[in-house]
Amino acid sequence: MPTGYTHELLEKKLSFPQFALLCARAFGATILMRDDPFDKPIPDTFEPSESYSKWEQEYRDKVANLEAMDTQQRLNFGLSLKKERVTMLERELDRCSEEDKVMRDMQEEVREWQPPSPDHEGMKKFMLEQLGTSLHGDYYKDVLKEACLKSVMDYFNGELESARRMVESSQRNNQEEIERTNGRNLWVRQLRESLRVAGSSRDQRGIGGRSGKSRVTRKRAEVGVLGKHAEGIRLHQFRYRCYVHFVHHFRSMSFDGFDADA
Repeated sequence: MPTGYTHELLEKKLSFPQFALLCARAFGATILMRDDPFDKPIPDTFEPSESYSKWEQEYRDKVANLEAMDTQQRLNFGLSLKKERVTMLERELDRCSEEDKVMRDMQEEVREWQPPSPDHEGMKKFMLEQLGTSLHGDYYKDVLKEACLKSVMDYFNGELESARRMVESSQRNNQEEIERTNGRNLWVRQLRESLRVAGSSRDQRGIGGRSGKSRVTRKRAEVGVLGKHAEGIRLHQFRYRCYVHFVHHFRSMSFDGFDADA
């Protein structure tokens, strides 16, 4: 049964370099093209993603804006961050409290349930484990308390430090992206060069006449081999198309009224 790659080989009579470049999509340097249409060629060069450089610039702008604030602006900005954080945590605390109540009520019902046989004891234990693991407990209470105790300047300074870290992270990720792209381009160049060398070697073997046979004799032999190869491909394609036709016909059949015991 042909794969997606060998189906292209059979249908389009690909040459060795074409087939090799098609299969290259399954490997690291061109793995991002694996799901692209097969007729989309591998580019001569890949370009690094601009996402990291854009993020780096965005965070640099954010750092510059924060550093340019005067004291009152920093206090106001920190206050807005604190209010936003506290409001979010209060909302999460309410949600978790409601969920914990539902699960604790269910715990009581499970504890009161009497399994009908010893074989059902494991099920009761499992239900209690699931409920106990899912309880939120005091996590959001503790986090909310901590958020309320922080000063507005703590919030401002935290935001500034976070933006600075993101500048460094984006810069580092951008450099790694450039290095990865350079590696991908090297891999593709090496592959293309090896395919050119392989093609040149085949051409030289076809012209060199090492066997001592005449050019006409070699040509006749090549035609014979190619003829057998073409017959094999045609037979393979015929079998494949018969299989596809059978599957299509089978899927379209109606089984209404079919008696499995008949």
